[in-house]
This record gives sequence, structure tokens and C-alpha cells, in this order.
Amino acid sequence: MRPAMEPPVEHQAQADAGADPDEREAPELVVLGGGIGQAPGFMEAVAEQLRALAPVLPEVKVSALGADAVVEGCLAAGLDTAWQLVTAAVPAPSADGAAAT
Repeated sequence: MRPAMEPPVEHQAQADAGADPDEREAPELVVLGGGIGQAPGFMEAVAEQLRALAPVLPEVKVSALGADAVVEGCLAAGLDTAWQLVTAAVPAPSADGAAAT
């Protein structure tokens, strides 16, 4: 079973939309993933834009997962779904230990 995940950033942004600007939660970390995150100068450009937008500058990092992170995530999700489908089709054992028919 996968661990519970935090709500996506856009949900927090929606929750903060009506909040007093001084009470909004600022992200502490921005992670740039995939191939674009590793492009030369991209992280610096994002950090520069954040300086103009954010009252508190979050840390900006490039994901350690690399350029294939999205593909690997899709494969992992597909394998997880396939495993759930396969194991759901296996009959549960009966009380005497024999497979149910």
C-alpha cells in the first residue's frame, strides 16, 4: 500500500486564495523534475523568477530521479495496477486451506 501523499500544491494555493497574505503558507522547497529540471540554467532562472514573486524564497533543487522520472513513474503505476488486477482475480483460500472454486 502506498503512503498517503500531501495534497497537490494547487489545492493549497486554492485554500490560501482567500487567506490574509501574511498568513498564507509559503512552500519551503520547489523540486524541478524530468529533463527540463536538468537543463543548464533552468534552476537558476526559476529561482530568479521566484525572487520576484515569493515573499519568502523557497529552496530550489533539481530532482535526483533524473530525466526518466516521469517514464519510470508511469511504469511503476502500470505495474501496480497490473498487480492489483492479477491478485484480485486469484480466488481466496477456503477455511480448509484449499483454493476456492
